[in-house]
Amino acid sequence: MILINNFGESMKSLIQIQNKMLEWIKENIIFIFIDVILGIIIYSMMISGNLVNSVDGVWNTSQYWAKTWETSLGRGILYFVDKMRAGLVSMPLNTVLALFCISSGGTLVLDIFQVRSKWLGRLVCLLFIINPVTCITLSYCFTSVGYGVGFLCSVIAVCCIYSKYWIQGMFFGGCFIALSLGCYQAYLGVTCVLLLVLLIKMFIRLADVKEIAAFLIKSVVSLVRR
Repeated sequence: MILINNFGESMKSLIQIQNKMLEWIKENIIFIFIDVILGIIIYSMMISGNLVNSVDGVWNTSQYWAKTWETSLGRGILYFVDKMRAGLVSMPLNTVLALFCISSGGTLVLDIFQVRSKWLGRLVCLLFIINPVTCITLSYCFTSVGYGVGFLCSVIAVCCIYSKYWIQGMFFGGCFIALSLGCYQAYLGVTCVLLLVLLIKMFIRLADVKEIAAFLIKSVVSLVRR
């Protein structure tokens, strides 16, 4: 009977999470598309000139699926990301998809830190797009989408950990960290920095000791169980 009740509560929590996700998408989809359009304008010369990284010019083909080499580096999720878009390597397509992931991740960061001003929020999101790291990521056309997914997953992991849910937060937080690492290990730094800044924010607003302890436990468990 206890197991049935726990299962029922878990299902209710999952439904609540799903409803919140759908609500978030409805609220932010327009702003995300605006960021993507601005990103396309900013990188228009790069897209039109097919300016990919010359060092990895061997990957400049019309189709590519991540295989043994990427898996040996611990980036096995890239294979599934490539499968989802049929392995197409197109500068316009891959750039748009990567920008969409990066913009979505930036918008989630605004929600995590509860940035109220929409104009300030748009400027912050543009910083995620207009920076050398994004430019370099887009230059690796064959894998830019996978790296964009990795960044997005690293931010979603923080959302899960920072949520009010205990078990679900730790479970999904660890899952998204694993997905992020499966795309590109460097994005673990994004998760760690965001968690650290949130912890500092808690100290600044003099949060309750129990709240801080719960956040630390969820963070450590999520990072360890990856």
